[in-house]
Amino acid sequence: SLRVVRIPTTGRPKLIREQVEKLSDGIRWASKQSRERKLELRMLLDADDFAPYLSNAFDHFAENLNTPFDFVQASFVNSPIPNDFGGNILKLALQVMECWVDVAKAAPIFEELSYLVASSILLDAARHKIRGTAEQIFPQYLEHLDNALENFCDRHWPCEYYDPKRQGGRCVNVRSGHGAKGHQSKSGKLLAAGDYVSEFSFRDYQRVFQEDTYRMLVRLRERVQDKERNGNMPEEQAAAEVHKEMVLPYFFQHASRGNVRSFVSHTICYSCLFESPEHALPCGHIICTTCLRTYGKSHLNRYVEIPECPIEKRERRFRSAWKVNLKPASCGVRLLTLDGGGVRGIVELEILKQLERELGGRVSVQSFFDLIVGTSTGGIIALGLTARNWTVEQCTQHFEALCAKAFTLRKGMNMPGVGWLVSNYNHSMYETQPLQEALIEAFTEDQYLFGGQRSESGTMDVKVAVTATSAAGSAVVLANYNRFCTEKLSYMFHRPEKRNGELKTWEAARATSAAPKYFKPLCHETSKQIFSDGGIYHNNPIHIAERERRLIWPTVDEQGPDVIVSIGTLFCRKVKEKKSMRWTSSPRGIVAHGRFLTKLANDHLHTSLDSEKTWNEFLNIRAPRGKEKDRYIRINPEIDEHPPKLDDVGQMKKLQERTRLLVADDPRIKALAKRLVATSFYLDIVGDVREDVKGDLYEVTGYVHNRFIVGHEISELGKLLKAWATAGHAAHLLITEVDDGIHLPQEMLFDSKVINRMIQHQVFRMDPVTIRRSTKFAKTDISLCYTKGTYYPISGFPRLLHADKPVVTGLVGRHALTVASSVRWASRSRSQQQRRFDWTPPDILPPLGVQDILASYANPMHLLGSVTDENLLMMKSRVGVAGMTGRESNAYLYQADTHTTAGASAYSELEGTSARSELPASPAVQLREDLPKLIVELPATEATEIPKYWMADDDWSEARMPQPRAVGSIYMSLSCGDVLEVRKMPADGTWLVYRPSDQREGWVPSSCLRPLENHRPIANHSPRSPYSNSPIDGRPW
Repeated sequence: SLRVVRIPTTGRPKLIREQVEKLSDGIRWASKQSRERKLELRMLLDADDFAPYLSNAFDHFAENLNTPFDFVQASFVNSPIPNDFGGNILKLALQVMECWVDVAKAAPIFEELSYLVASSILLDAARHKIRGTAEQIFPQYLEHLDNALENFCDRHWPCEYYDPKRQGGRCVNVRSGHGAKGHQSKSGKLLAAGDYVSEFSFRDYQRVFQEDTYRMLVRLRERVQDKERNGNMPEEQAAAEVHKEMVLPYFFQHASRGNVRSFVSHTICYSCLFESPEHALPCGHIICTTCLRTYGKSHLNRYVEIPECPIEKRERRFRSAWKVNLKPASCGVRLLTLDGGGVRGIVELEILKQLERELGGRVSVQSFFDLIVGTSTGGIIALGLTARNWTVEQCTQHFEALCAKAFTLRKGMNMPGVGWLVSNYNHSMYETQPLQEALIEAFTEDQYLFGGQRSESGTMDVKVAVTATSAAGSAVVLANYNRFCTEKLSYMFHRPEKRNGELKTWEAARATSAAPKYFKPLCHETSKQIFSDGGIYHNNPIHIAERERRLIWPTVDEQGPDVIVSIGTLFCRKVKEKKSMRWTSSPRGIVAHGRFLTKLANDHLHTSLDSEKTWNEFLNIRAPRGKEKDRYIRINPEIDEHPPKLDDVGQMKKLQERTRLLVADDPRIKALAKRLVATSFYLDIVGDVREDVKGDLYEVTGYVHNRFIVGHEISELGKLLKAWATAGHAAHLLITEVDDGIHLPQEMLFDSKVINRMIQHQVFRMDPVTIRRSTKFAKTDISLCYTKGTYYPISGFPRLLHADKPVVTGLVGRHALTVASSVRWASRSRSQQQRRFDWTPPDILPPLGVQDILASYANPMHLLGSVTDENLLMMKSRVGVAGMTGRESNAYLYQADTHTTAGASAYSELEGTSARSELPASPAVQLREDLPKLIVELPATEATEIPKYWMADDDWSEARMPQPRAVGSIYMSLSCGDVLEVRKMPADGTWLVYRPSDQREGWVPSSCLRPLENHRPIANHSPRSPYSNSPIDGRPW
């Protein structure tokens, strides 16, 4: 693959020109070939995607030059696998493979997956009211099963070539990257020449995976139908119970080798495999809103209490029900954005403090917003208000302490001439360590921005995002939420697959505030990402906030927000307009880099004016009309001189006092407070739209609720309503038809009874209201009127009330069934997609009863798929994980959960005494009192009871039995010489036996058995694992 083009250094200009053209053509050809090869391998990356790979590779080779860099493993950091159903199956398969690496083959991994995939399909079909039999439902999901399996085989399952002469001599190359490289070890050394070798391939296993999943779907559906008939419950509830009781906890127990809490994903809900995870539970797992509502108890659609994690067994209940607050579906969205500005962030805090005073001073201002987006110093404030739930006063104290400590000059910065060199050499004027220490002190060191174990429930459901800039120069959003997006945006949304790639809250604050020249960028070790100040691109993050609003709440996309509030950090119109500098890669060399940082820092003087321009551009794009303009509020005090610099800590007190004077009597803040109170009320429709006999009148009935359920917030709102009312004009709701000047409006009065109940009992309750319209397409507006002429819309209005009940179909909101298109995702061709329509279901054998199949799945002896521990140990020894004793080998198969047992490795220490292990409770989880303790006892030297053993006289096939013995029975085929233990001996001549060789149990005819006299197990009496009937030293009985 090496080509050389010789170019003369002197003379013969024509030849030089010809050779240069050859060189140029060769480079173009090689580039084209490289691009096509990368496209074929689905590793064609853009600049933003490639940046973390460069950082990862640099760190890798800085530590070890002998081990090759693995692009595939590095790609997991940013989770390039799409978030559709097929991608979610693949992600789960990869985590199972990682857990069972060098132990299990690929076939049992997908055999085990078939249980959960089938149950997830059944649950999804029930949730979306997809009618029909399993044969009719299953083909809709076939393409996703094929995509997951094909990508696993092509890009993730390593070659199975093994060199027994070398320690760890298994080839690590995957099919798509094997090519002409031959067989390579993990260290990159060549083991042998040859092509990719594997017993497991997409072509051979495609039908097997489909049939396994389909058969399990049929059996699970029968169980759901039994629950529907016998339990008199709806299909969705029955499917959810079957999913949770018979599949979920057992799958993750098997797949994780006992360590269930190690299986955590930040991009898929492991409870259903269809939605994005949103709500972190105290155990560390994250589930979607749909699963939260399914397995928890909803209260007025405003909060859900869930008693246990659906992924774990019921023995591990939470100490108390975990409470999660949710935004009611009929509510609109309230946005708050905070500009960047260094120490001028004190201006934003004073504005928020004044707003909080107008709201009574006892209700946190952040509780009146659904999404807060901040940049730089605004991002720090946003994180403090949401992630830490500080009051504005607390946030001000932390911000002042942070500024006092963070702006610590480097040594030599005060020396003329030397300071310039120090700043440019270190790429920053200020020390990094004091800033990080101050952030850790404020935000704690352990709290993750998204995910992680939680200790407090019932916190506000306020979403927060902060902006940053990547090393490649693109804007990045760091957030505490998930959302679904398939389009290419102008910025990246940082959401790694695993928790170790997630930023902690203090790291997010550090990333968004790493202003060039002032502080070094944040180098996040685990994700290998580099982040700089978000103000480089979005000092006013209003465009990002609006785009995120539409992505988080797509159902209210066209409705418009309740209110958008944008707060700045002062501006001066006298500053000469200047186009903001665009981000470029940092120049090399101290002098060049110094000039670059100086130019970038000077450009920050103009960011305040740029923020105003950004707001005006946003209004021009949105183009609100009439009263809609009042929903868009920009508060940014104007001054006559240049605003202080970002690091001028000495000006903070003056800024604080000046801002307090500027906003003390600002009518915009007073009006904003009344608007926010109005948006805390909303209408919840009960039942469907009713139509009269003549068909010319439509009516709906609903209740007016408040977003605050009960508590002192309701009392404070009651006091505000009472204080804002004037004599003769009590607060009331005005219900009108938009653009209708004929019909009189309806009124709902907040009388003294309602107000007193709010103030004294901290409860808001009003009688139901019925709204009538002559047409379904008449818009209704509901406003809260404080005094005559002052009224503000409640949340979610105006909107269509009599036509807003969507028709529920199987396709509404089912993003996970839309096959994602990506150059890194091997989607099926049209001819291959057509095969799903030609798919024919396999035969379901009658002897395989539903009850026994699922009972065997819940059996503690079940490992992975249908393999036994002997199979897994053979696989382990084959791939070169050698040097273990028998007991160590068996312990190697089980990675016990640290919350349930000290681990199977302890078995190797048991030599003749009993061992008992208590089960400690985690800080946020309480185990049931009736949970049995783990007891591991060695058998006595002499057996006290000898069970009756029998031997098969001849081969016998279960196919000879025309009808099953009973519902849920399984017949077992026999081979001549099989040794069996008889469990039951009914008089009808069909006995229940157990075969120790493969640990199977089933019914066989007694006529083909003969007794074995004095038969007992091999008397070595090795200690046994509680997970298996096999001795720990691996020898047979």
